[in-house]
Amino acid sequence: MRITRITAILFIGVLLMLSACDKQEPMTQTPAPNTTAPEPITPTPAPNTTAPEPITPTPAPNTTASASMTPTPAPALGPGPNEVWIPGREFRPYTITVPVGTKVTWTSKDGEEHSVTSDTDLFHGALYALGISWSYTFDTPGTFEYSCNIHSEMTGKIIVE
Repeated sequence: MRITRITAILFIGVLLMLSACDKQEPMTQTPAPNTTAPEPITPTPAPNTTAPEPITPTPAPNTTASASMTPTPAPALGPGPNEVWIPGREFRPYTITVPVGTKVTWTSKDGEEHSVTSDTDLFHGALYALGISWSYTFDTPGTFEYSCNIHSEMTGKIIVE
């Protein structure tokens, strides 16, 4: 009888455990619903394999009251007839010929310091920065050689007729 009692107690215990298992909810978690809209997918453009278009300068607006338009001259490609440019360590052009009474202008086209000094000390000008100009008026005929005191290899000549 003892075995029957033990068996009955075990049987009741198993029934209680099974009945308790039926009342429990499963232990799985459900993710919270997504309330935000998904971000749109932006396509990445293909790399540009063509050459870029050249940039065309836009002309400055006409601010005068005149109804006629005057074309703007293109930037100079070189010095004018009474000009000497300094684009590095040279005077360009090396020689110019001008009439008596002509004003000649030297303009620095680089960032170095330069001077314009006649070999006879008739004139001396200093050009210490890019874009700086200096002028001298030749009132007598002759040949005037000059140089840069800073860069001795720089020489030039003005012929006045």
